[in-house]
Amino acid sequence: MKTNHQRNFKGKRYPTKNGFLITKKDEFSDKAIWAFTPEALTNGAQGEANQIRGVKKYVKTRVRFHGKMKLKKILKEEM
Repeated sequence: MKTNHQRNFKGKRYPTKNGFLITKKDEFSDKAIWAFTPEALTNGAQGEANQIRGVKKYVKTRVRFHGKMKLKKILKEEM
C-alpha cells in the first residue's frame, strides 16, 4: 500500500490537553497569530483533520491580512 505522507513527519501543530494550538509569527507586521482547535467534534479522524486544516487556513489568511495592512500603512505614510 502506497502512503502519501512522510514517515516520522512532525507538523507545526502543538497538541494540548484538549486539542491543538497552531501559531505563526509574521516578522513584517510584528504580529503573532494563533488559533486553538478543540478536540474533534466527531469520532472519526477525518473530522479532526478537516478541523485542523480550517484552523491552518484561518491563521494563514490572518497573517496575510496583517501584512497587507502594514504595507498599506507604510505606503500611505510615505505619500
